Amino acid sequence: MIGILCHTNLDLDNRERWPSELLEVPRVGDEIESSFLWEPGSGYASRLRLKVVSVTWRYGTDWAKGNTPKWYPEVELHLPNPPFGTIKEFYEWYGRITGRGVHAFI
Repeated sequence: MIGILCHTNLDLDNRERWPSELLEVPRVGDEIESSFLWEPGSGYASRLRLKVVSVTWRYGTDWAKGNTPKWYPEVELHLPNPPFGTIKEFYEWYGRITGRGVHAFI
């Protein structure tokens, strides 16, 4: 397993969980799904899936395997397109599935 650090600039609920290690380094264009399952009252279950937009190799602590400094990939995640054309459309959907409303995120 390879230790990774997933990062996004999106304002997300703190229950979203991204992998700290994977079998291989993700490529730009891959999608990574959060492990948190949203189950709103409508009976519709959903996990947030974001797209890998960049991978930067950084030197420092391996986040998954301890404090030994070494090279690790930092994976930047952002919205896939489709299904979301705009940030506003994303937060309208995300506000619904989290039960917090769009105002909680923008």
